[in-house]
Amino acid sequence: MNPNEQALLESFTAMLSAGDLGLDHHAEAHKESGKLERGLEYLHGHINEMFQLKAADLTHHTGVCAAFSKVHNYKYIDDPGFWPAMERELKAQGVPKEEQQKAKSIVEKVIDELKKFDVAKEQDFGYHPDLDDVMAVPE
Repeated sequence: MNPNEQALLESFTAMLSAGDLGLDHHAEAHKESGKLERGLEYLHGHINEMFQLKAADLTHHTGVCAAFSKVHNYKYIDDPGFWPAMERELKAQGVPKEEQQKAKSIVEKVIDELKKFDVAKEQDFGYHPDLDDVMAVPE
C-alpha cells in the first residue's frame, strides 16, 4: 500500500471506531432486533429438523427432505399453499404416491406439534414487540 492509501485506510478506520456516525443511540435497538432474527432463524431450522427426523424412515428421505426444505424456504409451513407446492416438488422428483402421502402426514404432524408449543402460526411467531407502534406510523 502506498502512503496515501495507508492514510485513507487509517482515517476511515478511525472514523468508524470513533462513533461519529451518530449510530450509537441505535445500538440497543440493533441488539434487540438481532435477538428476534435469531429466534426466527432458530424456529425455521427447528421445523426443518423436526421434519427430517420424522421422515427418517421414508425410502426417498433425501428427495422428500429436499422438497420440504426448498418449499419451506419461501413458504411458511402453515401456509395453505405449502402442501401443493411441496407435492409439485415431489412429483417433479418422481417420488411414489405412497411416499407423498406419508410426507403429507408428516407435515401435518409437524404442524400439530408446533401448536402444542404455542406456535399456532409460524408467520405470527416473529412479530415485532412494538408492532402496534409501527402500524400506527402515518403513511
